[in-house]
Amino acid sequence: MRIAGASESNSRWLEQDPESELFDVARVLHMPEPENGVRASSADDKYSLADGLFNRFPDNLELLAYKIDVRLRSGDVQGVLQLLSALPPEADDDNRFWRAKGWLHLNRNELPKANEALNEAIRLFPMDWYARNLLADLLRKKSSLVEAEKLHELVQAARQLRIQTNAIALDAEIPNDILTELARLAEQCGDVQVASALNRRLEILNMSGPYRNQRR
Repeated sequence: MRIAGASESNSRWLEQDPESELFDVARVLHMPEPENGVRASSADDKYSLADGLFNRFPDNLELLAYKIDVRLRSGDVQGVLQLLSALPPEADDDNRFWRAKGWLHLNRNELPKANEALNEAIRLFPMDWYARNLLADLLRKKSSLVEAEKLHELVQAARQLRIQTNAIALDAEIPNDILTELARLAEQCGDVQVASALNRRLEILNMSGPYRNQRR
């Protein structure tokens, strides 16, 4: 998720701590994507900056996930396979890499392996809309059209919420209506922990007054 203003905020924090891997990586990964996915000739475009950071921090999971996602979006099966073959052990607990494995198996028409990987991604992060979208594709391949359509509707709701939350500035409060939709989505995805936390947050906000969480 890219939050509005996050790249600029991380740039300021990086000035105060120039050696910080965390701020340097976050600064680049929160930059806007190149328009239409086309790389600029300048060395300052997001892809080139991410490649440079990856050379410095080859075990950084955020950079690994981004590089895999770039190749995944371009349909680069060999590129995804190459990066997945060199994952550090801690990647086993990260839903993004299981999702990428599911995508790879799905592209190879290895449906049982794709199903296993995508369900593991969803187990680790139940609100992973991308993994659920891939799982819907898998269900269509198996002609399970009713289940696929239910997943598709859930994915569309998640995408819309992602667009709304990405537009919120880093230092702004999230409006109650979006928090409510996020809580509902978490419940639909079976993420009891997140749904409970969001509902508790909404209860606190509602008790503190009707104007607290309005946009400014």
